[in-house]
Amino acid sequence: MNIARVARHLQTRSIREIHSNPVVPLFKATENGSEEPIDEADLYTYHRYRWLGGEDEKLAKRHRRFDLNALLAAARQVTGNDSKCVKLVKCVEGQYRKAFVLSMDTGEQLAARLPNPNAGPAFFTTASEVATRHFLRDILGVPIPRVHAWSCEASNPVGAEYIIEEKAPGIPLGHVWNQITKATQLRIIDQLIAPLSSFALGPVNGPDFWENERAMMELDRGPWRTVTEYAVCIGKNEHEWSRLHAKPRMNYHRSLDHPETPGDYIFLLERYIAVAPYVTSKTQNLSNRIAHPDLHLDNIFIDPDTNRITGIIDWQRASVSPVLFQRVYPQMLEVTRGEADERRQREKELLDYYCRAVKVADPLRWEVDDDPCASFKRRLLSLVPCCWDHKNQFSLRNALVEAIARWDEVTGHRGVSCPIRFTDKELLQHQDEMELIEGVSAVMRQLDDAGLIPFGGMVRREDYERARQVSNHFKQEFVELAEDDRQRELHARVWPYQ
Repeated sequence: MNIARVARHLQTRSIREIHSNPVVPLFKATENGSEEPIDEADLYTYHRYRWLGGEDEKLAKRHRRFDLNALLAAARQVTGNDSKCVKLVKCVEGQYRKAFVLSMDTGEQLAARLPNPNAGPAFFTTASEVATRHFLRDILGVPIPRVHAWSCEASNPVGAEYIIEEKAPGIPLGHVWNQITKATQLRIIDQLIAPLSSFALGPVNGPDFWENERAMMELDRGPWRTVTEYAVCIGKNEHEWSRLHAKPRMNYHRSLDHPETPGDYIFLLERYIAVAPYVTSKTQNLSNRIAHPDLHLDNIFIDPDTNRITGIIDWQRASVSPVLFQRVYPQMLEVTRGEADERRQREKELLDYYCRAVKVADPLRWEVDDDPCASFKRRLLSLVPCCWDHKNQFSLRNALVEAIARWDEVTGHRGVSCPIRFTDKELLQHQDEMELIEGVSAVMRQLDDAGLIPFGGMVRREDYERARQVSNHFKQEFVELAEDDRQRELHARVWPYQ
């Protein structure tokens, strides 16, 4: 018998037993505010949603393994080594991180946040968030929970990057938003509008600049002096990535027989690079702002007695960027679909108030957003990073076709000819692809509007089996609409939820 092998086996089993029987009670928070007990394995896996297509890859990108005991030890260093955690609650899951509330025997509560693999570049994602939060809290006075401890190296004892911070005081705004008066809602919006100072735009930490092989490439990640510099560089970055790493693949919306090639994609990018300086020539204002990347109601905490904002959380992936590339208004002010007329009217009034207040408080932001072509420019530029990975070639080509059609309006320079064109054959193929994509999208919207499958196929875990059965049923109906065997194959191939 190999004594060393037996010893290693016993040691490994002991470690497993320790980790499978954690010394702290574990719970998860539910969306209705209650808590349920969970096993340790539930800390690491993603449970909130499932997907009707590409699920294995999506779940893998949201799985975060770490050493629980090491995380608890890091928390004890914050509250004192003689303290201990008496309860750990996994927060309602977001898409890009795991978050936990740790209750200590000292009476303190801490929040621990660990990025998921899909959050962005290792090291930079956490380091950038900590630096941004320090600036916002300590220099600008924005109410943000204090960071007590952090690590941007996955080689630490926890085995993952992490941030340990104070728990935001107060209650999530989402708990009371629909119960408070309109006047109170307006006062809260006023607290969010205070302009944030700008400073030089540094390297971008968003995942599109670091996804897959891009993380190891020497790409241009800024800072940039003008919008045109940015617009051209993202095209060149994608051009270089595709030259080295893109591989031929089938795009059944375009052809059942011939794969789309990196060469076709590179040619499309070269067209984009050619028009980028013209499209952005009127928008050279690089007025930078710190933009919260996900400002929904549950990321804002308020004092329920005074309605003052006590904390704004979840600054992961926040960056300083030109106003042109930021959301026009926060997610919390989206006008919801399908709501009663009275509620939709209130939402529209709140959004209108926000826009008017921004015009007064931050005229540079308003100047950019007031450009009638701002939405188009924002959409065009947003399609370029990771365009191949996200299968956005059709959308990019469609935006370029639109740019040609609106050339004088978009560029603001009458008499300057457009440097690119598409042949009649290319436009005909593009039109055929558009008709197929729009047909499939119409079916997806109908399923969404009927409350059967959310657009995109991301469903709550408890709804997955029903949604899968619905998808299979309507896929069969969609295939049966075909007029011949070849069209039946096409319909089967392009069904989105498989």
